[in-house]
Amino acid sequence: VAEAYRTVRDELVAYGAGLEDKVEIVALNKIDTMDAELADALAAELAEESGSVVLKVSGATGAGVEAILDAVAEALGARQEQKTEEQSDWSPL
Repeated sequence: VAEAYRTVRDELVAYGAGLEDKVEIVALNKIDTMDAELADALAAELAEESGSVVLKVSGATGAGVEAILDAVAEALGARQEQKTEEQSDWSPL
């Protein structure tokens, strides 16, 4: 999983346009296909590589989806607050 993460990050950097600077939510999917020990080990490997908290999720069973939605909502809320602050700092001439 660490190699796959690096590949995605390298592609974002190569594409440019500031994509590598965007907020990211890191998730390990398909946890329904592995035992808890393997999921924990892969999540730890991914966390070490990404430097982020890794959410474990299964699209098939819905496990962890609530946590992903919460993380997205939090990221969007933080972005909205940042935009509001930027707008309040702006003044014409």
